Amino acid sequence: MRVVSHFVDRQDLELDLDSMKLAVHVHKCKNVTLKIKGKFNQITLDSCERTNIVFEDLIAGFDCIRSEKIEALCSGAFPLLNIDQTKGFKMVFTKKADDYCIVNSVCSSAVWMHTPNDDDEFDESPLPEQYESKWVSQNNWTHKGAASHDA
Repeated sequence: MRVVSHFVDRQDLELDLDSMKLAVHVHKCKNVTLKIKGKFNQITLDSCERTNIVFEDLIAGFDCIRSEKIEALCSGAFPLLNIDQTKGFKMVFTKKADDYCIVNSVCSSAVWMHTPNDDDEFDESPLPEQYESKWVSQNNWTHKGAASHDA
């Protein structure tokens, strides 16, 4: 595991990961930009504020907990995004991303997904709280209530 903790006002942080078993934990960072290269297992943001994350590929997923004003850009693919107790989250997908991602948003506000469209621009989609949302194809979101247990 790689830990990035308590950085303030840093825009030059970079990690180059070479193992798919590694996870990155970003804790209590404020006004930070972190670029992560390589394919790795997971990212967890915990108690961060005004933090930007740029990454390539994830195997397991991305967790954002108790944070504010987070922006993330994925240039590759990842299957799962969990957003919990977060105020202001923006996720940007590129055309290289797979056409499938599950997003769970709980006790969070101002959650926006930016997905590429056919005109090489981005469409903004707000995501509802307490729902499981799936990006099943370009600009096509489906939502299922968190209390629902449909098969």
